[in-house]
Amino acid sequence: MARGEVEAVPATREWAAKLEAKPKYVVSSTREDFTWTNSHHIAGDLRTGVQRLKDATPAGVLLGSGKLATELDR
Repeated sequence: MARGEVEAVPATREWAAKLEAKPKYVVSSTREDFTWTNSHHIAGDLRTGVQRLKDATPAGVLLGSGKLATELDR
């Protein structure tokens, strides 16, 4: 939607553009391609990678995966 590839009402397109501009951090041991703009791969040791991200973003981090939250809790 943010790139105009899908029909959307103006408010939805505006929201999508804001989301597209935000940095996104992907935790994956298998995926290597990330089509969203401003995507960053957290690879290697999960605890170390996420701790670096937390240290760099004192305002907080939003998790979008129950599986990731469970792994971080462990």
